[in-house]
Amino acid sequence: MAIQKQEHVGSIWFTWIYISDTHSELLITDYQISEEEAYAFQQAYLEQHQYDDTPPTIVDPYADKEVLRGAALYIKNNNPNMTQWNTYLSGLNWYDAYMVRFWVAKLALILAERYEINITDFTEIKVLAALKTYIINQPLRKLNRLLFGE
Repeated sequence: MAIQKQEHVGSIWFTWIYISDTHSELLITDYQISEEEAYAFQQAYLEQHQYDDTPPTIVDPYADKEVLRGAALYIKNNNPNMTQWNTYLSGLNWYDAYMVRFWVAKLALILAERYEINITDFTEIKVLAALKTYIINQPLRKLNRLLFGE
C-alpha cells in the first residue's frame, strides 16, 4: 500500500504516501487521492531520487597545485616554444598533462574575459603564446595570488 494515512478537513485532503520506513511524503489536495495515484506518485518519487545517495565527483584542478605551479614557473622561466612545451608536458603523468592543458585553456579564457590578454585565434599555440607573454610579464607574487589565490 502506498497510502500510509489520509485525513480531510473540510474540502482539503492530507495524504501521507509511504516512501520508506523513515520517509513519507505529504500531499495536500482538494480531492481524495486513490491508491493507484498514490502508487504512481511513490514510483515516480523513487525513480527521481534513486541516485540521491551517490556522492558527487568534484573535479578540482587546484587539488594538486604543485603541478600547476610547476607549469606556471616552467612557462615563466623558460619562455617555451610549442615543441618545448609539449616536451615538458610529455614528462608529466598523462593525467597531470591533461589537467595542465585544461588549466592553461581555462585560465586563458578567464584572462581574455577580463581583457588582460588578447586571444585572436583559439588554437593551442596562440592561446599558449598569449598566456606565456602574460605569465612572463607578471611578478611572482601577483601570479601566485592570481593563479592560486595565495
